[in-house]
Amino acid sequence: MAERFTVREETQPIGGPTMSAKVMPWISLTTFGHSPTTENYTLRLWKTTYRKFLTSGLELVRNDLPCVTARLPVLIYTAGIWAIDFADKFPGCEVIGTDISPIQPGWVPPNLKFEIEDCNQEWTFPSESFDYVHLRYLVGCIPDWTELFSQAYKTLKPGGWVESFEISPTAESDDGTVTYDSAMAQWGRIFVEASKKIGNSFTVVDDKVQRPALQEAGFVDIHEWEFKCPLNPWPKDPKLKEIGRFGEVFLTQDTEGFVTLAANLLGWSMEEVYVYIAKFRREVRNRKHHVYIRLRAVWARKPETKEEPTPA
Repeated sequence: MAERFTVREETQPIGGPTMSAKVMPWISLTTFGHSPTTENYTLRLWKTTYRKFLTSGLELVRNDLPCVTARLPVLIYTAGIWAIDFADKFPGCEVIGTDISPIQPGWVPPNLKFEIEDCNQEWTFPSESFDYVHLRYLVGCIPDWTELFSQAYKTLKPGGWVESFEISPTAESDDGTVTYDSAMAQWGRIFVEASKKIGNSFTVVDDKVQRPALQEAGFVDIHEWEFKCPLNPWPKDPKLKEIGRFGEVFLTQDTEGFVTLAANLLGWSMEEVYVYIAKFRREVRNRKHHVYIRLRAVWARKPETKEEPTPA
């Protein structure tokens, strides 16, 4: 019998020249997302940068998860790609991918189906119906992380696992090449200030939100993994250089899609946005800037019926 999985990859559309005026007010009033979801953007990155960037060798072993006995890619910027790759990797699993936007490709593996759902609303899945729930890149979208993980707890079978994979907006360097007054450093501050206007934090990784929220929701056996992801090919290590190369393209190919709504919430004019974007792209492409962002995966288990919770 096939195992049943859910892969929640909910990304909110943001502003841009092709975004409908009907969508924009709804986004700014309810939840703030960071992934542009216009058709051209999605198709272009699906065919080129996304797949290269996401499968460039950054992997994490989860041998203790049910049915997950291989090396899984854990660096994913996508609306659906992770679910597709997971379903391809594990054809014996029934995989459900959810997103708030209907932007998935037309062809998917036969063991995968996509559903439109908002993870901030009451989940529609039956209690104790999944072995594994994966949540990815929801920074800026979630008002209450404990409530989010509590929903996952309810839908998981006893002994099932949840994984939360998030990203920091803060561009850093270990050698001072990312200075406070640089456009790269300003990138994180733009999102942090914009998030204050909508009430959803972007500093989930910086503030180490995931572990305590998982504990509060009742999960046990909590594990963490953190990675400094290069944003241009400055590292000497060949694999990190490859990741950085595609990270650079990923960030500079549609910078407008990432930053426009946040900047607009702060009162920037489009002229100011374009000036900032030009400076940001120049800096990211400069190999002398040893820039990276932090990624963190935290995974935890729903206890068996009589099992004691993990101490805080």
